[in-house]
Amino acid sequence: MNISQRRDLNDEKTAIQVAQVIGDLEKLRLLFLLTIADSIATGPMARGDWKMMLLMELYFKTKHILDRGTLASPDAMKRVEENKRNLHKALRPRFAKKAIKDLMDQISTRYLLVTPMEDMIQHFLLALELGDRRFAWALRKIKDAPVTRVILCTYDKPGLFSRMVGVFTLNNIKVLSGNIFTLKNGLAFDTYEVTNPLDPYREEEMWDKVFNDAVGAIEERLPLDDMISKKERMALRTGGEFGSPGKRVRIDNEDSDFFTIIEASSGARTGLLYDLAKEIFNLGLDIRFAKVNSDVERMTGVFYVRDASGQKVSEKGAMAQIRERILDVIK
Repeated sequence: MNISQRRDLNDEKTAIQVAQVIGDLEKLRLLFLLTIADSIATGPMARGDWKMMLLMELYFKTKHILDRGTLASPDAMKRVEENKRNLHKALRPRFAKKAIKDLMDQISTRYLLVTPMEDMIQHFLLALELGDRRFAWALRKIKDAPVTRVILCTYDKPGLFSRMVGVFTLNNIKVLSGNIFTLKNGLAFDTYEVTNPLDPYREEEMWDKVFNDAVGAIEERLPLDDMISKKERMALRTGGEFGSPGKRVRIDNEDSDFFTIIEASSGARTGLLYDLAKEIFNLGLDIRFAKVNSDVERMTGVFYVRDASGQKVSEKGAMAQIRERILDVIK
């Protein structure tokens, strides 16, 4: 359960490592059923729709690897070329061949390997139709879960992830995960999975407000720090915060080939994810993927980061500084 909620399930290495540990399909099935039973016995927080969907996603990806009889990844370049062909085929009826190729040349191999084709097509549609606009998105509700996927295209700028987290926080929307890709031409292809607006009868109105707030935050017209601090003070006055004595920061360089993983866990409070994202940015780190698991009492955030040169953080002094400053945020 923990791996499904705290690791990038689009990173094939996650499922490969699980498959290596489990070893065979029968053991995988038994562990899956045992985890489901344990979640049901634990209570409604542990068996929420979103958590069950993540667990099932990890199960089927691991099963696929074991079914093939090999723990090695498929030929990455073959998958990249196949995805390029499928993407071009989907876009060609609406856009010129050169425009598609020029944009395709800007994206990374990792984007082509880990992004679902449906999201790739949407990102390209947004980018090719962006024109003079600075920001565009598409919203897609996740079936059978109270979650919306926000597929976003904008011009990247430092701290984009923390700004988007701040905007969602202001509007009482929780970020469950975020995947961020910066293109060579400066565009950003982001995907966020977030909870739906609280009032189901005003969803369209609320999403319009979130969109306008996002544009304001990106253009630095929205005073996010002041607004979130005010929201946090109001939550404290109304007794809406639930502290927890346990806090933990773990920094890992083993579970991902390309990123340092920062995992921070503490008592939940309004604005905590925003403060964490902003502090990680202030440390000179670039968040490429994030996953958040929270309830009314506790929050765990997992961040895949790289330094300013695009490398893992491996120097002991830098890792110690990260730990100390993250602990200051979650105190």
